[in-house]
Amino acid sequence: MPHPSPAERVYRLLLRCYPGEFRDEYEREMLEMFRERLGEDRRIGWRAVFILWRQVLVDAAFRAPGEHLDVLRQDVRHGIRSLRRAPIYALTAIATLALGVGANTAIFSVVHAVALRPLPYEDPGGLIRIWEDNRSLAVDGFAVSLPNFVSWRERSRTLDLAAWAEGAVTIRGIGDPVRVSSLTVTPEFFSILGTRAQSGRTFSTQDVAADAPGVALISEGLWKRQFGGDASVLGRAVSTDRGTATIVGVVPERSAPVQAEFFLSLRFDVAKEDRSNHIVQVMARIRPGVTVEQAESELAAIARQLESEFPDSNRGWGVTISTFRDWIVPEETRRALFIVLGAVCCVLLIACANVANLMLARAAGRAREVAVRMAIGAGRRRLVRQVLTEGLLLTAAGGAAGVFVAYWTMPLLRTWLPPDLAGAEQVDVNASVLLFSLLICAATGLMFAALPAAAASRSDVLGALRQEARSHTAGSQRTRLALAAAQIALATMLLAAAGLFGRSLLQLQGVPLGFDPSNVTSASIGLPDERYSGPGAAWGFYERLIGRLETAPGIEAAALTSSAPFDGGNTGQPIEAVGPSRLEGKSLQADWRMVSPSYFRALRIPLLRGDLFSGNRQADDRAIVLSEGMARRIWGDADPIGREIAVQPVGNFRVIGVVGDVRNLQLALDPNPTMYISTARYLWPAMTLVVRGRTDGIGTGSMIQTIVRDLDPELAVYDVRTTEERISNNAAQPRLNAVLVGAFALMACLLAGVGIYGVLAYLVSQRSQEIGIRMALGAPRAAVVRSVLGRGLWLTGIGVCAGIAGALGVSRWVRSLMFGVSPADPFILALAMAVVTSVALLASYLPARRASRVDPLVALRSE
Repeated sequence: MPHPSPAERVYRLLLRCYPGEFRDEYEREMLEMFRERLGEDRRIGWRAVFILWRQVLVDAAFRAPGEHLDVLRQDVRHGIRSLRRAPIYALTAIATLALGVGANTAIFSVVHAVALRPLPYEDPGGLIRIWEDNRSLAVDGFAVSLPNFVSWRERSRTLDLAAWAEGAVTIRGIGDPVRVSSLTVTPEFFSILGTRAQSGRTFSTQDVAADAPGVALISEGLWKRQFGGDASVLGRAVSTDRGTATIVGVVPERSAPVQAEFFLSLRFDVAKEDRSNHIVQVMARIRPGVTVEQAESELAAIARQLESEFPDSNRGWGVTISTFRDWIVPEETRRALFIVLGAVCCVLLIACANVANLMLARAAGRAREVAVRMAIGAGRRRLVRQVLTEGLLLTAAGGAAGVFVAYWTMPLLRTWLPPDLAGAEQVDVNASVLLFSLLICAATGLMFAALPAAAASRSDVLGALRQEARSHTAGSQRTRLALAAAQIALATMLLAAAGLFGRSLLQLQGVPLGFDPSNVTSASIGLPDERYSGPGAAWGFYERLIGRLETAPGIEAAALTSSAPFDGGNTGQPIEAVGPSRLEGKSLQADWRMVSPSYFRALRIPLLRGDLFSGNRQADDRAIVLSEGMARRIWGDADPIGREIAVQPVGNFRVIGVVGDVRNLQLALDPNPTMYISTARYLWPAMTLVVRGRTDGIGTGSMIQTIVRDLDPELAVYDVRTTEERISNNAAQPRLNAVLVGAFALMACLLAGVGIYGVLAYLVSQRSQEIGIRMALGAPRAAVVRSVLGRGLWLTGIGVCAGIAGALGVSRWVRSLMFGVSPADPFILALAMAVVTSVALLASYLPARRASRVDPLVALRSE
């Protein structure tokens, strides 16, 4: 007889859903219906399965609702009574499920808020982010020059483009000066995003005219916080360090893809802008009927046209585009989140395996009760349904406790999230997260109740009534052993991942910074142009400020810079060497910083050659200090002092000193070539103070604010943080990966240990009479211990080998998240094996010790 097809097997299984006494008649009716609907071809294919499934659902819907409810009430009452008679079993299962469901709910809330929630823009799939790049300079993802942006906007037929520049402004005249983040945007900015003003209007093309009055938009949060939600704010003029602006609209929170509370209109004269000055960010909306590939191809063609038209400024410059989703939540961030979600799902699987083992052991203990019920007329389907009901009751209680655990851990979880993680402020247990919890509760309930239900459906009535159930438990024993081995495998995988993430974090935190961050505090200040516009006015203020700070008690050094290490800001510029060099006439992309003479002393950056800045405007006018790596890339081992480099469009600079390399941007990145110019000659409207205290940084920030207020009460000090805090934030994502995966690995290891203990303890209890007989015949206690330990080690060996194979199999997914560690690191894998084996040995020893204490007389008497 040919084997039944998969469709036929599913068909027969569905027929069993109907009561047995009517099944033959029902099958005849179904075949008649197939003959009508399918013609004479009565083969049982997937179409027949679909028709049967639909008919079963329709038939069930029209059966008496009262019958279903009565049966359900009976099953629920019996399940509750059964669980109340075994409180330790019930509480253990509920607590295990609460840990698994709660951890999954909490982590899914982060994944949903960051990676799955739709972006708050109109048709976000049509939005793209655009950068300029230059392969010859090894520049990728660079800002765009304003003239190039205008050329793109004029020539593109597939895109609507908008530009913006990030910054900050100080608002005055509303109490104490307030420093807020700002964006200067082109008029198309909000229309491209699909954002409408909550009140008032957004920008128009008239707002960028040279003679148009200054206008501004504010966010809803700033409106409520600083203006009390007053509707009369529209039309109110506010004073900023960029002049006076009239508020014309209030926009919703998160209306821009970057953090901002104050919006100004971007005004510029394209004829006066330098194409080599890359200062704005660009986004675009793809027009209907256009693909991303077509838009990218068009932009690349425009870039080639501009390169031929403006070779001096555009040689080698092209474009790079990305979807908004990939820009806001990079692929590595999404991968890290889904790896953490996978880790917590492994914990849930281990928890389900533990509960399934508990239910199997409980079912074996109740075999005689089940047999009696079947002997007096209970159907197998009813018993299976009763076991499933008991499992779903446990799931409901465990799921409710798990949601409570998720709520309780949510504040702690938010503190662990990286501060710059997009969507982190929306992490919460909302309706979508609760639906996810409901689904995993239903899935886990069916998962761990399926095996006991299947065991109940195969119960041997006569064997159980004769108390011979033990002879029929080989299959269930194999199932429990397989579940325990799977727990060991999953725990090994998680421990290996936790070890890799932990070692990667240690490697990252141990990289040489090139400076000493201890006791260093940084703070930013913006000077208004109208009061500090005269020659040397701004530098004079900063000289007085630095002088006051360096004479303050507890302060070792104070300095000024355009960008402090790890503050997220960076500036770059292509340079060329004047005279013979290793560049051979090519450009080198280098970072640059404006710094005061005491900057190197404040951060303890070593001077390797030459001198530092003097602070004199004339002496420092064309002086420059290079990092060691930059000097070596230009001139090799030759002495760079007195040599010149060309920085366009400023001109030539003479090298006066060489300092050590410094990591300014990312811990995981090597130090970039860096050049320093003097603040005595070059200043930005907003600068950053770097202050080193003689002790820890507590109180340094308050001292900075007090001294600034004494010098000018209308200035706002903002972004006050210690450098160690900035470095810690830079490592937030790797630290989150290590902490969460480590916590889940520890949880998994403990649950796996409990699982091994439970399985071996049950086997020992089942074999207690056999063990007693062996001991009565002379078997030493040590042999009994070795026998049980051997079973545990055999089980552990299988699980550990499978876990190591699984860890190596998923290594390619975590490779990009590692720093200085191989995903197949033998030390980490060996450590994971050792930890799991130690836990398993401890879990195995307790049942072995119990087995060795079996009293032979008691065992023989019971036999």
